[in-house]
Amino acid sequence: MENITQTTVPEWDTLIETTQETNMVVKETNQLTRLLREEQRKEFTAMKEDQRQQKDDSRRDMAEHRERMKEIDKRLDRISKMQVEDRMLQQETDRLQKETDRLQKETFAQMKETDKKIKELATRFSTTTGNIIEGLMSSSATEMFQRAGYDMHSKAKNVSRKSKNPNEGMEVDVILHNDTTAIAIEVKASCGKGDIDRFLQQMEKFKRLFPLYADKEVLVAIAAVNYENDADNYAHERGLIVVRTDSYNFFSVDACDKEKLLRF
Repeated sequence: MENITQTTVPEWDTLIETTQETNMVVKETNQLTRLLREEQRKEFTAMKEDQRQQKDDSRRDMAEHRERMKEIDKRLDRISKMQVEDRMLQQETDRLQKETDRLQKETFAQMKETDKKIKELATRFSTTTGNIIEGLMSSSATEMFQRAGYDMHSKAKNVSRKSKNPNEGMEVDVILHNDTTAIAIEVKASCGKGDIDRFLQQMEKFKRLFPLYADKEVLVAIAAVNYENDADNYAHERGLIVVRTDSYNFFSVDACDKEKLLRF
């Protein structure tokens, strides 16, 4: 009996110890399982939160993308409208430019036509005025020069010599003469110094073109209603007889020193 008891007790102790160890292992295993499940739950929760955050971010990004696309569409629409407006504005500008060019051409043509008519009227007026002045001058020229001490008894009007060469021809408005002397008179509505120079240049060929007066002493006179820039004094200096207008006789010969007169 003693042998049996001694062999049985150790087995129970071992079994109890084993059971305790097993329980401890199970407890630890359960605890580790709980911890593992807790970690898994946390990871799953974090993963779900990440997924939710990703979805939120994705939705926010999509919303922002849609807003950007709407803004881009608006800008494109504005650009398209601006392009249409630019084309319309360019078309209107081109139309206005063509209209302006047309009006400028018409205005230029009208101005040319107006200038032409003004020149024609000025020429007609100048010719008419010149003819009137020349007629008034020539009608009283003989008596006028006689009163001034020039014994003229004959008169010729619009004496001319034509030539194919324009530089060879010559015309004198009025010529007064007697047996020994002739006075060639240039009649102008308005006379400048250049007119006097040109007339004197013409007088260089007077006797050659008009041989009737070749053996006479030829004096030169200028008659004008208006003398520009002291042209009358200039005429005196060049040795011409000056005929002016006055309030009494219309034309009168200006008294001058006969000894200083230019003679051809």
